[in-house]
Amino acid sequence: MGPPFDPSSIPPFSVIRLPYRFGNDPPVSKLFVVLGHKLNGRRDWYAICIKATSNAAAYADQRKRRGCVHYPARSLECFPLETFIEIDNQFPISHADIRRAHQDGQFESHDLPDDFETRLHEAIQASITLSPREKQRLLELLT
Repeated sequence: MGPPFDPSSIPPFSVIRLPYRFGNDPPVSKLFVVLGHKLNGRRDWYAICIKATSNAAAYADQRKRRGCVHYPARSLECFPLETFIEIDNQFPISHADIRRAHQDGQFESHDLPDDFETRLHEAIQASITLSPREKQRLLELLT
């Protein structure tokens, strides 16, 4: 048996799938893109993620669509449906939750193409839903 899984080993711009609890609802398996890892004030590590969605109706407005990274269905193994990476839908996911999903066999990870970072920067700049301050904070996180 090897060393325990270390969530901080997940590189930026990886797609992860794991159960996530939205409010009081039961956990649902969802896709997220890891932007980086941070330590909070309590000395707990978490992954800073943005959510992926297959809800194309949310991006019918072309101005809003420019503020996300879009992948057609089946263009990547991890996206069997048309998928939008929602830069304005951010989630901190604790390393403890990632580790637990991994131990339970409910975690998967995929690499995004090399051009994802460039496309992400373009989406941040084009976003009509992020304030200038939020755009700056995201861009700083990526450097």
